[in-house]
Amino acid sequence: TITIYEVKNMCQLTDVVLQDMSVQYYVCQSNLGNVKSFNVVLNDGKDGFVVIDVTEDLQKSREFVMENIADLKKVLQSTEPKIPVGNHCSFPYECEFKSYCAGNKKIKL
Repeated sequence: TITIYEVKNMCQLTDVVLQDMSVQYYVCQSNLGNVKSFNVVLNDGKDGFVVIDVTEDLQKSREFVMENIADLKKVLQSTEPKIPVGNHCSFPYECEFKSYCAGNKKIKL
């Protein structure tokens, strides 16, 4: 069996992270089949870490991912979208490609 840990430099688990991990869980479970647990490692706000087992939450979202996986694959195969920079570039977090889309082709990652 396999235990997976994803490390995030944040103190709280967000819905955005859980959504991302839902897709990762689906891919791992579909290809490896023997995922025992899926965990996120967060900063405890001091000098340590806290590990949260999110396997149950991810199992609950599996059906949603299965229903939407075809659309997600289409996005990956499509060309770069032509979407103007706007408020959506900063919510739920600042997009690291914002300057690229604004016309400054240098990407700082």
